[in-house]
Parts: sequence; structure tokens; C-alpha cells
Amino acid sequence: MKVLATLLFLILTCPIHSQLMFPVHTNVRGYIIDDSTGRQIAFVHLYNESQRRGYIANEEGKFKIPVSEGDTLVISALGYLSKVITIDDSCFQSGFVIKLAPQIYEIDEVSIRAFKSYHDFKQQFLSLRLPETETTMLRENLAILSRQIAMETATNKKHEEILGRPLTGFVSVGVPILSREDKQRMNYVEVLKKEERQRVIEKKYNRKIIFRVTQLPETEMTEFMGFCNFSEEFLYKTSPYEILVAIEKKFKEFKLLKESGKLFKEQNELLEEALS
Repeated sequence: MKVLATLLFLILTCPIHSQLMFPVHTNVRGYIIDDSTGRQIAFVHLYNESQRRGYIANEEGKFKIPVSEGDTLVISALGYLSKVITIDDSCFQSGFVIKLAPQIYEIDEVSIRAFKSYHDFKQQFLSLRLPETETTMLRENLAILSRQIAMETATNKKHEEILGRPLTGFVSVGVPILSREDKQRMNYVEVLKKEERQRVIEKKYNRKIIFRVTQLPETEMTEFMGFCNFSEEFLYKTSPYEILVAIEKKFKEFKLLKESGKLFKEQNELLEEALS
């Protein structure tokens, strides 16, 4: 009798145990349309800021992506205003539709004038001075990119030292062959670690925090977050105060870059006036 009761208990608890051990991925599906015409928009970019992953809708504007409730999703497409939504229960309903408003580009009048000679064109071109702030920003971005590449190389080397073999290719002799259950447990632990890491980052770095520092509108905030380009390692290990300081510093650089673009435009206008 006791044996039958034990078997019955194991049978009833196995499904619950498997659900706890192996989380179920939740997908949200829908399509994206033009707010003014109702036509579906092809190849729209969907970026999950919470999970730091990007996806692309198909040629019919349809998409199916893994999400968690509360994730922040940024939807953008060429010729349309970007849209930010937070994943909630309404997103999982059938027939979920995202509407994008067309973006109107105001292009200033352009005057085209011919130079008197090639020599005049060469002299004017050589005398043109670009803002030094833009050059400085390019140098800093190149330095950041170089450091990221170096860190990725060091991380790959560390993994190879731990595994005792390259990351690609056949399994070397001496590496234990894991069972299917062992691999599932390892994957489950990795998923838990990654989810906890993303929760820590989300608390310290999100759109509300950035807005309190910069007061930027939604249309510019996505551009600014891409400009910041903080690494996941930096956001995870750095204190909230240091992240706020980094955001403020990046915001000053962002404004200088915007102003340098305006200054370059004004210089071109002055040059056109001088040639007329």
C-alpha cells in the first residue's frame, strides 16, 4: 500500500517538477500596419530592450518573438516614427496589431552653384574646418569598439581554457559527455542566471531613469540609448550612482554632437553665401 501511494505521489508531482525545472518560453505574435493607410509594413525592426535582443518582421509585417511580461519593446521602421510598448496581457490576445505613424521629413532648400574653376573649388574645400568635437567623438567610439573586441577575445580565450578545447570543432579527449538531463539542468541554471542578470540591469538602467536625467522625448531616447552603447557587463557590475554619472556624461557628449551637426550646417550656408 505504501509503495502504491509513493508511486501515485511521484506521478502527480512529476509534471509540476518539470514545469519548475524547465521554464516555458512565451511568444507574442501579431502584425504591424501603417496607421494612416492600414497597409502592413514589411521588415519592421523589433528590439527588446529588457532582453537586449532584436528581431525583424517578415515581408507581410507579421512577427512572432519570445517575450516576458513587463518587457520594453521598441518598434522602428524606415519612414515611420518609432514606437515603444510594454508587454502586458493585451499583447497576447489574438489579432494583436501595432500601428506606426508615418514620419514626415522636412528637407531644407538646397542651392547648387558651380565653382569658377577647379582651383577655386580646391581652395574652398581645403579651407573648410570641421568641428573638432565630432572628430573627438569618432576617436572615442573607435576606442570603445577596440576595448569591446579585446574583451570578447579575452572571454573566448578564457572559455577555451576552461573547456580545454576551442569553442568550435570536435570534442577533445577527456571532456565528459553529459547526459540529456545534465544538459537540461545546465541550461536551466544558465537561464536563471541570465534572467536574474537582466532584472538587475533593468532596475538600474531603463527609460524612466534616462528620462529623469535627460528629459529627452521618446523620439530621441532610442537614438540616445544606442549612442550610449553601455555593455551588459558594465551595467551589471556598476553601481546605480555611477550609471547615472555615465548617463549624464554621455548626454553632454550627445548634445555636443547634435550642436556640431548644426554648426557644420551653418558653415555650409556661410560658404554658399560667400560663393554667391
